[in-house]
Amino acid sequence: MSDEAFVYSLTLAGGSLDRGWFFGYAYLAAPLFDLVGQQVWAMRVVRFLLYLAVGLALMGAVVAVLRRVRPRDSQLSAWSYFALIGAAFLGTYWAWVYLPPVISYNEFASWFALLAIVPILFIESGWLSRYRWVPIIMGALSGVFLTFLIVSKLPTALGLLAVLVAYIFLLRGPSLRWLYAGVGLGLGVTSTWLVSLLAGLPTTELFEQGTRALVTGEGAPGGYQASTLLRDYMATAQDSIFVLRGPILLLVLAMLVFYFVVSALRSEVVPSPKVSGAALALATVFLIFSFIWAWALGLGNGGGGEAFAIGFAMTYFCVTAGLLFVVSLVLLRGEDRRIWLRAGLLLIAVPLLVVAGTNNPFTFQLHLVIAPVLLLATASGVIIWLKTTSAFKNLFGFSLAAAIAGVGVSAFTLSAVWQGVWANPYRQLPLDEQSFVNPQGILRWVGTDEATRKLAQGLPQIARDLGLTETATTAWDNPGLVLFFNNSQFASTWQLPLVTTSTDEVFEACAAAPQTLIVLDDGADDRRQRAGEPTLFYDAVTSCGATYPSEYSTVATVQPPVGSLVTSTPRGPSDPIPASPVEVQAPKSAASLGE
Repeated sequence: MSDEAFVYSLTLAGGSLDRGWFFGYAYLAAPLFDLVGQQVWAMRVVRFLLYLAVGLALMGAVVAVLRRVRPRDSQLSAWSYFALIGAAFLGTYWAWVYLPPVISYNEFASWFALLAIVPILFIESGWLSRYRWVPIIMGALSGVFLTFLIVSKLPTALGLLAVLVAYIFLLRGPSLRWLYAGVGLGLGVTSTWLVSLLAGLPTTELFEQGTRALVTGEGAPGGYQASTLLRDYMATAQDSIFVLRGPILLLVLAMLVFYFVVSALRSEVVPSPKVSGAALALATVFLIFSFIWAWALGLGNGGGGEAFAIGFAMTYFCVTAGLLFVVSLVLLRGEDRRIWLRAGLLLIAVPLLVVAGTNNPFTFQLHLVIAPVLLLATASGVIIWLKTTSAFKNLFGFSLAAAIAGVGVSAFTLSAVWQGVWANPYRQLPLDEQSFVNPQGILRWVGTDEATRKLAQGLPQIARDLGLTETATTAWDNPGLVLFFNNSQFASTWQLPLVTTSTDEVFEACAAAPQTLIVLDDGADDRRQRAGEPTLFYDAVTSCGATYPSEYSTVATVQPPVGSLVTSTPRGPSDPIPASPVEVQAPKSAASLGE
């Protein structure tokens, strides 16, 4: 692992990176960073293939369960497999489009969490049940991925461990097969933990730091502890549901009309085909208007940004999947219903747990792990189709409604792909405006525009001229400036209004080793107008030995090109492109550095 790869992996995670549950992420990300060779297109390909592989593995497990609970007199058609494969692809694209060009710790959490439940779903399906050793092997595989999840994102790992233990031992009667699975899970976690220690990974330290962050908030993203994050998640989920209450109501009405038609067709007094057809037509109309209304509300509230207000799309998909899941459970009977209920609850739990531990809005963060939601919706739709197809075989409206649902989801997804990959890449300019690729430094493979090119060339040269190659650096609201400056010891790279751990990090850096601290001030933020925040930042910088800003002076300046858009939306390789000169500020006692 190269030092540059390690530093960059840490930097991209953001926040306070020498503690909490982020520290282990670099050990997983840096080897991939070295392997790919820092080529943005190559990393995008690797990320896409990894997402797709995980999605298809999960799809295989869902198919195995589906084959067990399907009606005994029916088979999964080619269209069923096509729909499930399509759901895996759609989940891959949703997760892929609005993310950094490199792999983040949230992505590792998503992959390992999904891979941890794949073996459990195969056991549930009775796959190779004639072999007694299969549950032990499957449980051990789940334990291996769960241990990797501990290293990459502890809150998700702890929650998923509790869910898997409950799934294995509490959601059914005593079973030797599931006892074997539990033993295998324990063996997998223990053996992988020991191997990681022998390999020199600070696994125990990571666990201790992560647990402390989860309980007290120390080192957690944004300085939040679990209770605060949970409260924020509930608030964002409620907001999204409130905004989409109209489309959701139409969706519920469509499901109710459909259910009443099914019940009528199964009763002793069967309604006429015209009545059934009219009812299905009404449900289809509700469905169409629900999609259109949800789309319009998402665009309006999201301002057209963030891949068509992706949080609202995720909320809508989750509600849709939940409704289809409930209808499929109503149509199943006996043990089949219990099996599908357990499998569905596991598919629902994983997305909620993957979000845990990140201070991003709850519904937005779901796009990382929407694949199990789409697979749950599609598999539930297949069950509904198989249980009702004989009653609806002569009704065109039933096929039309299913087709509309598929086209609607695909349209949402294709819009997100276009927005997130081409028109609005993660924290960057549209692809057709990226006229310059950084030639050096950690961000040398990132495409930018001329304004960023000025910074990419000017800031590193200033650092070299001043001899600042191992100096702690911080910046106002712009981690990209720190990345450009000297690629060395960052006291803080993520000074954002909602991320207080970055200020804490400055305090800790100064307390551990008082030293010269460089401040990059682009003058383009609004923190000076926010009560209390400038004082906290000033105190943190002052703790390094010189009062900020009175005892600091500007030792160099980078002037953005004439014509920079002062009022444009913040954009750039890591954060806003400054619209005013970037001042390199150092303590007056260190002014001789420029000589």
